[in-house]
Amino acid sequence: MTTTIDPSKVEAFAALTATRAAAAWTIASIHIGDQLGLYGALAEGPGTAEQIATRAASNPRLTREWLNGQVASEILELDGDVYRLPAEHAAVLAVDDSPAFLAGVGGVLAAVFQGESRILDAFRSDGKLAWGDQAPCLFGAVDRFYRTGYATSLVTEWIPALDGVATSLASGGRVADIGCGRGTALVMMAKAFPESTFVGVDNHDQSLTRAGEKVADAGVGRNVRLERSDAESFGGGPYDLICFLDALHDMGDPAAAIRNARNQIADTGSVMLVEPAAKESVAESVGDLAAQLYYPGSAFLCTPNAIAQGGEALGNQVPESTWRDLFTRAGFTRFARVAESPFNRVFEAKP
Repeated sequence: MTTTIDPSKVEAFAALTATRAAAAWTIASIHIGDQLGLYGALAEGPGTAEQIATRAASNPRLTREWLNGQVASEILELDGDVYRLPAEHAAVLAVDDSPAFLAGVGGVLAAVFQGESRILDAFRSDGKLAWGDQAPCLFGAVDRFYRTGYATSLVTEWIPALDGVATSLASGGRVADIGCGRGTALVMMAKAFPESTFVGVDNHDQSLTRAGEKVADAGVGRNVRLERSDAESFGGGPYDLICFLDALHDMGDPAAAIRNARNQIADTGSVMLVEPAAKESVAESVGDLAAQLYYPGSAFLCTPNAIAQGGEALGNQVPESTWRDLFTRAGFTRFARVAESPFNRVFEAKP
């Protein structure tokens, strides 16, 4: 059978691929600029290449080449020999506590490339690659990437969207953050609800160590406890709120984790499930920005970790119907989407 190739479609796809390659180089450049503090230097005000390099303590000639690339990518503006970072672009690349901050995404991609040999080995063998066996720089990069969404919405939007939970925590509730990682969200909640008590649960020692440092630095040690355990066996309930923040899909046996949450939740409590945005099918994901961002991470990070735990590997693009079915089978009587953002969905499960 002869396959007829449409030259115009070849040309169009080649152009699209070149555009994606340029975008990849731009993200690499953003990551380097972020690591060097060049965006912070630009945020101080316009300047020549030499002035920006002095502020960032970087090589002037390399800095000029980097700056020119940023101009070509329409990140910076150039007037004569003076470079300027628009305030709107600074909100995305230079201001860590901005709700639009995205510079951290480059760190996740850098970690994937640093762990390339391990990822290749997983693809060529049994598919297993535990979170703790990824490139060490991944853990901080992922924490930084998710921090923006939590800082913007966790306390101000997502928790208030849950049935009576904000009121309960304000007066002194009990919370478990399962898969707490480096404790970023845990500390945010503990600071917002000082009358409540919090337990951060994780099975990754390095992350728990960093979480302990964050808890101490934030001065919330009085009402926060960290526990090395897994989602299938954590105890200490009943809790008024159990959180799975961008973590449940990574687990080898999410059904068992949900069943344990059902056993540990108070009769009037809520489980908050925060998951990446996802469509109901792969067909619906065609052209979807969130799917294009998340599926590669699922293949390289999330799914290998779940396989390494010996259970079901959901990936990070889990349809809402799948989550509803898992929670219903575990004995929850209510499951609903209560909030969303361009990159997240927030669900509440009630006993």
